[in-house]
Amino acid sequence: MLNTAEIGRTVSKADYKRELPELRTRLLETQRALRAAGLSVLVVIEGMDGSGRAEVANRLQEWLDPRGIQTHTFWDPSDEENERPWFWRFWRVLPGAGQISLFLGGWYRDILTDGVHKQIKPKELDTRLAPVLH
Repeated sequence: MLNTAEIGRTVSKADYKRELPELRTRLLETQRALRAAGLSVLVVIEGMDGSGRAEVANRLQEWLDPRGIQTHTFWDPSDEENERPWFWRFWRVLPGAGQISLFLGGWYRDILTDGVHKQIKPKELDTRLAPVLH
């Protein structure tokens, strides 16, 4: 299984091309093992607009078994979402046993952006941050 991620590591194009087939195989085997164990995985792909989030999701969908992946994007909340707890829009699409969900965007950016741009009151910001911080 995947235990760690090395941040800031770079790979040359030649090494990438050489290692890619084995890495793709290992990724697919990991997906199968997760499914067999009934474990769910949530991948939150964050970044600024134009940073390549969709490309990352497309690559993962290409490399993995698409029957076990669902991709979700989160735009402005719908009227129904605004009537419910703020995290409800994320809770309702969490992956089931043996499934993988890709979230293009998540709760961190929305919370911080809304707070920085004063689109929500400080008390609402605290309410949204509380579940994330605990």
